[in-house]
Amino acid sequence: MTRLLLTPAHGPETVAATRRRLVETLTANGVSESLTRDAELAAGELLANAAVHGRALPDGTVRVEARWSRHRVRVAVRDGGCATGFRAPEHAPPPGATSGVGLWLASRVGRLTVRCSGPAQTEVTVSIPR
Repeated sequence: MTRLLLTPAHGPETVAATRRRLVETLTANGVSESLTRDAELAAGELLANAAVHGRALPDGTVRVEARWSRHRVRVAVRDGGCATGFRAPEHAPPPGATSGVGLWLASRVGRLTVRCSGPAQTEVTVSIPR
């Protein structure tokens, strides 16, 4: 698998640029257009979730890691909070919901997992098959 590691500043202002960098990298490496679109959607939603609900890592960033092969793209976003007891949403949030929509969307393109590493970090990952 090939890998891209980004450490944008924590906050909503870095979401678009980080998504663009992911798309450019996947496209340049021959990842299919449909898989790239799904990875872009997942990355944007995971980054937005970290910006709204998470905290920065000690250096003020979040960690974005993408790994890909011809058959799969895996996008992970790590922030400085711990989402204890969180599970990926199984159903669409009700109309007007103010939380859960982004992770539900990300879970529609791939398998979403949430892992808490002690009190200091949460990693949300979406594994997208071809």
